[in-house]
Amino acid sequence: MQTHGLKNPALNLGRLPSFFLIAAAALIFIRLALVLIDPNHLGVDGGAYLVGRNHVLNIGETNSAFTRLPLGPGWLLVPFTALFGDNAGYKVWSALFSVVPALPAAYLLAGRYVSKGWAAGAAFIAVGGWLSTEMFVTGALPLIGFGFTMLAMWGVAGIADPRSKGRRKYGITIALALPLLALTNHTAAGISAIILPVWTIALYSRYRFRKSDLIFPVIAGIGLATFAWPWYPQVQVGSDIYRYPGPILFLRETVMDIGYYVAAAAFVTSFYAWKRKWHAMAITIAFLGFWAPFYSFDETIVNLTYRGRFLCSMLMPIVWVAELRDRLADKPIAMQKGVLGMVAAAIAIGSLMTFNAQRDYSTFVNPDVEKVLAAVELHPAEGSIITSNFGEGTWYQGLTGKSVYYTFAHEPPRAFTQSDQDVRCIFNWVAGCDVEAAIQRLDAAHVVINRHWPADWGQIYKAPADGRDRLALWLPLDQAAWLEPIAVSNEVKAWSIRR
Repeated sequence: MQTHGLKNPALNLGRLPSFFLIAAAALIFIRLALVLIDPNHLGVDGGAYLVGRNHVLNIGETNSAFTRLPLGPGWLLVPFTALFGDNAGYKVWSALFSVVPALPAAYLLAGRYVSKGWAAGAAFIAVGGWLSTEMFVTGALPLIGFGFTMLAMWGVAGIADPRSKGRRKYGITIALALPLLALTNHTAAGISAIILPVWTIALYSRYRFRKSDLIFPVIAGIGLATFAWPWYPQVQVGSDIYRYPGPILFLRETVMDIGYYVAAAAFVTSFYAWKRKWHAMAITIAFLGFWAPFYSFDETIVNLTYRGRFLCSMLMPIVWVAELRDRLADKPIAMQKGVLGMVAAAIAIGSLMTFNAQRDYSTFVNPDVEKVLAAVELHPAEGSIITSNFGEGTWYQGLTGKSVYYTFAHEPPRAFTQSDQDVRCIFNWVAGCDVEAAIQRLDAAHVVINRHWPADWGQIYKAPADGRDRLALWLPLDQAAWLEPIAVSNEVKAWSIRR
């Protein structure tokens, strides 16, 4: 299974372990510097992660759609926010856990196929690449889960390969990776529940390894993973909190969707992997590529298809570096270094562009929001906060410890039908609705709105002008007799609700 190929003087890294650690630290430091110089809070999912932190610490009251796993990030995030506060602490956590454990796991898995120097290159492309950078900004938790997934893949590959030595380490890795995965991230665990059997069957079909070598670690791992089971039924397919009215599977009618490009790249990559007789890698990448373009109005399903493309992007570099290695093997050293330098520059520049674009797109909390939320927390009225979308809602929950209700981009799942109607009623968007009853049902005390959102990029279900006209959206709130302004900072405004 190991295919070292020709040695390249340009990649003769005699001190690879030191180089790898220094490069990993540099990647963490660069990401940390990028986020710490920005006063805004980081990304879309950070608020949900803070809600999970609050839950394990039993801080405040939240009405989250589902309870996050103990390590999702829960206890993983606690020491960072305790030491550095919510903003800086979350950023430090993100910079670190967007690299660990995914980077060493990608390195180990790549090392089953290429030599150590090239495996290091594949690992850094996987974790420092464009899509992984996007996930670093939006929320690093799936990267942790994918790290455990790749560790399990490495363990199975080690057991399958008849040339492997020290098989016990592979079994122990599987037995530990599975429960850690199950306790960390629902989505990565769901993807792995499909991908790991595919990977294992493909390896067994070639190597016909002794099944007992794998059965005992898998039983041990699944047995430990059952401790996470209580957190899973809440996010099953078709659940009241995740099933939106609409098609169960569909393709977007635009060639600009990144899913199509991931699928195309996956099929090309699978072709080259198959030519190398890396059948398990080829089949797994093709499987992930096939479902990459699909979407669903069931959020459990769309999480699998959408996030699967990120795992796919972390596996493909193993094949790419092998192809690059072979094409450079007989070239002059100067050409080797030049090509490798251009590849590194393309990845670095592309990742920086991705970081900036995703940060601009997904910033939900800035200093203006912080000022307004501080005024809300000082206000004597007690009760929930009402806002205009899920992203803001989770951030406001995480930062204040208060329950938050919000509108939806599409017709909401069954669990939120009434709350969505009540929020739109309180916003003064529904003529003749029972405002007092809506306020009582939600125990609503404040409305907090960033009037920059969502008119630039999205929609709001049954909102005036479908959420695309700021004046039509927010003027009704200023005209509502039951809303009294208490704080404003640029485009962010808060009202107290007269009861």
